[in-house]
Amino acid sequence: MKRKRATAIVEMPDGILLVSHSILGKPTFMLPGGGIKRKETPSAAVARELYEETGLCALEMIYLFEAITKFHKHKVFLIKKFTGKLKSRREIRHINFYSKKVNLKLAKHVLPIINKYKDYLSQKNISKFIDI
Repeated sequence: MKRKRATAIVEMPDGILLVSHSILGKPTFMLPGGGIKRKETPSAAVARELYEETGLCALEMIYLFEAITKFHKHKVFLIKKFTGKLKSRREIRHINFYSKKVNLKLAKHVLPIINKYKDYLSQKNISKFIDI
């Protein structure tokens, strides 16, 4: 059975927010998020994880889609508004941003989710200011 995970897409001026738990070697980046606790809603989980990992507090979000990967069933949310100061917290060691201009080592599930997000934007005829 795949683990349920709440996953956040946060667009910032430098790109889509990514985090890494890596301690040694080149960091492997992923989208903020984590496991959904028992009796917790996916939206509550994504808000909790975003704050725990980055210090950002989600003020407005929309559910985008479900993405099924090898080990997880991701409930993916777009964080439309947030407050707080971005900083690595708890188990997060690195923060970076996904864009076409940056070459980062990504966890295997990240690019399929970002591509599905790009498809979502395309279907909605939304053009973003970030070159993703």
